[in-house]
Amino acid sequence: MEKDDMRIDRLIGFMDRLNLDALVVFDKVNFRYLTGGVVDYSIAYVLREGRVGIISPVMEYERARSTTWADEVYAFSREKRDDEAIEAKTAIEAFKKLYGGLNRIGVPYSNISHSTFIKLVEAFGRERLADGDEAILESRVVKTDFELGLVRKAVEIVEAGVRKGIESIVEDVSELDIAFASHCHMKSLGADKVYDDLIVASGKRASLPHGRASTKPIKYGDVVTLDFVASYEGYYGDETRTVFLGRADKELKKIYEVVLNALEEAVDTVHDGVSAKEVDEVARKVIEKAGYGKYFTHSTGHGLGLEVHEKPRLSASDDTILKKNMVVTVEPGIYIAGLGGVRIEEDIVVRIGGCEVLTKNPNELLII
Repeated sequence: MEKDDMRIDRLIGFMDRLNLDALVVFDKVNFRYLTGGVVDYSIAYVLREGRVGIISPVMEYERARSTTWADEVYAFSREKRDDEAIEAKTAIEAFKKLYGGLNRIGVPYSNISHSTFIKLVEAFGRERLADGDEAILESRVVKTDFELGLVRKAVEIVEAGVRKGIESIVEDVSELDIAFASHCHMKSLGADKVYDDLIVASGKRASLPHGRASTKPIKYGDVVTLDFVASYEGYYGDETRTVFLGRADKELKKIYEVVLNALEEAVDTVHDGVSAKEVDEVARKVIEKAGYGKYFTHSTGHGLGLEVHEKPRLSASDDTILKKNMVVTVEPGIYIAGLGGVRIEEDIVVRIGGCEVLTKNPNELLII
């Protein structure tokens, strides 16, 4: 696998700022960011000079070598072996044997257990450890061309899943049946993960922003919100479409047009140099002006990448300045209990002077 040098160089820049000699990760998400793949029961690290490594149990050694771009891969074993495996009880002990002389080791504290932290302290001493969250999370915010390619593929898969879901909407089919058909379709197209509990919310249930698919049957005149998420090689796509079966309620039809207007104005606001909260403000003002402000109950969007919800958050409380190649969702919505709701969501790449909309499914009002 070819190494994504651009992301490693970017990460090293953040490590330099924080004076980290190495960054060591234990979770699968950041493991993939460092190595391009996922290997069970293993740790990954990057040294300040740019070398990426993996320490794995013997059983995962070949997988680590063949499915990642790591520059060096070491196996460890609890028992002494004739091969070159490091004799160690844990990957942490093996890392200490290899790089115990490093002065400052960064570890993303938000992604390790308390027991792992204790083992790290025992191995290296508290004074040599530093929180590596800032380095890796800030590095992940801006995507490389390699990463954008994977996001595009994930978006294509999710869009196909949404189309499958819309095709499956007929009277008396259940929300769960629609979700299951779409789940299987996205898997068949290469999704390595389809988000648990896909959102299919119909009729009055569409007033639930996170209305997970239920046994409720779709009925004539229902509004149906589909919010699907899936990943390709770890990178996520996320799209929401709201449609109507047979006819559209008069007020929901009006709400749809308000949400679509808020979406379009917010998307037009996205560019390199604008703040996350400014984008949120634009969408919110459209909805407030139409008299539905109190029914817009979540942020306008969020970052997208190796996790479904990453930095930044397009909300009134986020001052983050958007930069070229950040990927964000824009997803305004209006939800009224007893009536239903509407949300429309696009995936956006920030560009200089504008943005690129990755999601291509039509977003105009659709009655099927």
